[in-house]
Amino acid sequence: MRRSLARRTDLPWSLMALGLCGLLGCGGDDGDPAGPDEGALEIVAVTIGGAADPDGYTVSLGRTGATTWSLPSNGSLVIPSLPPGADTLTLGDVAAECLVGDGVEHPVTIVAGGTTRLELNINCPASPLEVTAGTTGSDPDQDGYDVTIDGSVQGQLPPNGGVLAFPFIGGTYAVGLSGVSRNCTVSGENPRTVTVDPDHPITVHFDVACNPSGSLVVSVATSGDPDPDGYVVRLNGGPPSGIDVGGGKFDFLLPGEYTVVLSDVAPHCTLSGAGTKTATVVSGGEATVGFTVTCGAMVAAAPGRDLVLEAGNEVYLLGAGGGRFVNLTNDPDQDFFPAWSPDGGTIAFTSGHDVFVEPMVRHFISHVFTMNADGSGRTQLTDGLKEQGFSYSPDGGRIAYVGATADTSLHLFVTDADGSHQRELAPVDPKSRFVEGGPAWAPAGTRIAYARPFSDQPGIYVIDADGGAATRLTDGIDFAPAWSPDGSRIAFVRSVADVGNGIYVVPAGGGGLTRVASAAQAYTDPSLSWSPDGRKIAYAQDGSVYSVNPDGTGSVRLTFGPLAGLPSWSPDGARIAYFIYSTTDTRLFLMNPDGSGEAPLTPAWALGRPSSPAAWRP
Repeated sequence: MRRSLARRTDLPWSLMALGLCGLLGCGGDDGDPAGPDEGALEIVAVTIGGAADPDGYTVSLGRTGATTWSLPSNGSLVIPSLPPGADTLTLGDVAAECLVGDGVEHPVTIVAGGTTRLELNINCPASPLEVTAGTTGSDPDQDGYDVTIDGSVQGQLPPNGGVLAFPFIGGTYAVGLSGVSRNCTVSGENPRTVTVDPDHPITVHFDVACNPSGSLVVSVATSGDPDPDGYVVRLNGGPPSGIDVGGGKFDFLLPGEYTVVLSDVAPHCTLSGAGTKTATVVSGGEATVGFTVTCGAMVAAAPGRDLVLEAGNEVYLLGAGGGRFVNLTNDPDQDFFPAWSPDGGTIAFTSGHDVFVEPMVRHFISHVFTMNADGSGRTQLTDGLKEQGFSYSPDGGRIAYVGATADTSLHLFVTDADGSHQRELAPVDPKSRFVEGGPAWAPAGTRIAYARPFSDQPGIYVIDADGGAATRLTDGIDFAPAWSPDGSRIAFVRSVADVGNGIYVVPAGGGGLTRVASAAQAYTDPSLSWSPDGRKIAYAQDGSVYSVNPDGTGSVRLTFGPLAGLPSWSPDGARIAYFIYSTTDTRLFLMNPDGSGEAPLTPAWALGRPSSPAAWRP
């Protein structure tokens, strides 16, 4: 069960009548005995509702540090041998749908020689929204359906007999089914608008009828240096579907004649004959249509601007128009996260290696370096234990980075671009670990956003670049902050336990979050890229690159081939660079913002997957 601390709310009067028992003299000495200089605390949980949490809760006391105790959903717990005095009890491990009267934190006073009694009232209402589906027909959809809430996938249903419950507090939602096979039809409106009332649970049922179907095989005979992201096929003018260089198969098609259009052929490849053909699909049969593509040698050249990228733990330069793909670092260390200075004169990157700090204890030590665009003039800027997430200030005069100190705790630092005047701004996390997205400078250059995903108060924070108190904008396991070009908003990635990652946007001054892409989806990488005009965000989802409006509308899938990710918008907004990964190699690609015009930019390399997007020269 996914959990979060329940929000503070008031319970109905009938629950409040149970009340919070007086903190002094309420329970007597009926708990475990306590010595004359110690006291005891008895906690009683009273949970009602149809969705009572079966595994109970945890409780902790402020003065006992990280110690926790288990509390049953309906039952009591006695904590003996506590020092007398004021303390604060925190109730944890509360299911998201449960509401705690008077909140999860309660002041208590431990009395020497006595037992203090505290009663907690929790209401866990049954899920007010359930979604079911029933499928009929001779050729049903075998893999089930996706359930969408307001356009975002929130779970999966089998064709028959499944129930998906949502613990929404209330409101109006558009509930629908997606992922339905081509030979199946959803009866009635899809999606449907429903109003959720916690006091009156509602079930939304979808009937799906499936007709007999056939299959269509699209074969492509490809020769030469093939386009590794394959091709795109449209059937009868429908949505695009990706196939590999050898072709693909389309199942669950209704019988009839189909117009097959093959597109997205790379510039160095030529389609022989017509790109549009027809085929007839019959019930229970398999039709075939074939195409021939001949590819020449691919030329590696960036479109108008140089790009730097990571390939096999080395930094490479892809030269604009000149066909250059050059290793700039070429050393035994691991080099990654390359980025251009704002004036395009230098490249900053992280470089590191494993060292044995003592026998059988190995650490990865890394630092921020700079070098000229041709790889010369390599200079080490930082000298801590581990620095691996950084960004230039908009004027290029300073670099913010996250680094580990001698005690392995992570902190946010700022240094001049030449490595001088290093200063610590704020703590990040208690222990050193991989930094998911470095700090990000606001476009005005006065503030820095950074992530604290593994701290005791996780979230996205903003701090003045010259220091001071940080402002916490979010309260989740959030990372990879990215400012909008006008500095008004920050996009970030949120990790949700047992679910995956999601894309969110928060106002730069704090406020309500906007979910841009569903947290029910798994992402191939945590990267985000705003379009230069701030109207779109490119991101990776389920092995494809998408773009979406910052308000969460207008999500468009841009790639349909093999696994793709790490998108990076060009400075003029005319192109998006991204990586494609296969089981044997990796390659940098380019496309238009609408997903058309896909073209490989680099040769394929069997050097592993990059850690960060390719960086365009300003």
